Amino acid sequence: MLISFEEMVLDYEASRKKVQGFVGFSDEDHVRPREHFDPEWSRRNIGIHEYTKLPIGDGMLDGLMEWYQRRLR
Repeated sequence: MLISFEEMVLDYEASRKKVQGFVGFSDEDHVRPREHFDPEWSRRNIGIHEYTKLPIGDGMLDGLMEWYQRRLR
């Protein structure tokens, strides 16, 4: 199952339901909603990767990101 950060932030409820369905949880199983992830706070981080150059050596994630982008199309 793949959910992008942007999808989780911009449509939290739909993403939450996808994750819950994937792992077999119900709303009642989610005992601390938004305790560790607040989509309103995280909206400010959308696109931050374009301005942040992380020291991840030699294109280590390039193949994974290309695969992921193809899956989104």
